[in-house]
Amino acid sequence: MKRLFILITFSCLLFLQGSFAQVDLQAPLPQDPNIVTGKLPNGIVYYLRHNEEPKGRASFYIIRNAGALLENDEQDGLAHFLEHMAFQGTKNFPGKGIITSLEKHGVSFGRNINAYTAQNETVYNLSDVPTNSESLLDACLLILHDWSYYLTLEDDEIDAERGVITEEWRTRRTPQFRIQKQPASASFSISCMELTPPLAIRQRKGICSHISL
Repeated sequence: MKRLFILITFSCLLFLQGSFAQVDLQAPLPQDPNIVTGKLPNGIVYYLRHNEEPKGRASFYIIRNAGALLENDEQDGLAHFLEHMAFQGTKNFPGKGIITSLEKHGVSFGRNINAYTAQNETVYNLSDVPTNSESLLDACLLILHDWSYYLTLEDDEIDAERGVITEEWRTRRTPQFRIQKQPASASFSISCMELTPPLAIRQRKGICSHISL
């Protein structure tokens, strides 16, 4: 019985090896034919897809291929700090204008209005926005426009956000975080991915005391 099990296992491995050998791992992934894509004059690539789940709602994302990996030591945590500042004033939405404008329509900060910073990307999103108002949809596109290049980065708002960043860093140092960090350190060894986690104040509280945007 044991020999039969070994024989079956070996046969399966040979079959899988043959199957993987026929796959071109360098080939680009096939694109969903229902997605409309193009490139704007400023170089931004866009993707559009009709969705009925949930019905009468739209979601907007803007993804920048930039994150913690692009920081040097003097910019420790800058990518994450900049992500926070995207909600503290833009060209067309001063102060908390993005949040207050959308919350009037039931689009709430945190659940529907959010962002995250990783090592190699920064992603902003507006999720489940009602589609029954053309002016609301236009406002969402204007927000994406401002997030692209037009953050105001006012001194008072920067100073006010330092404490938010520090507290976010402190509250995330949980046992679960430390457990997750161990395999990541082993996987990436001493690569830049391991040395540049996105949340500020990695080995010191540098960014919240000296950073100048």
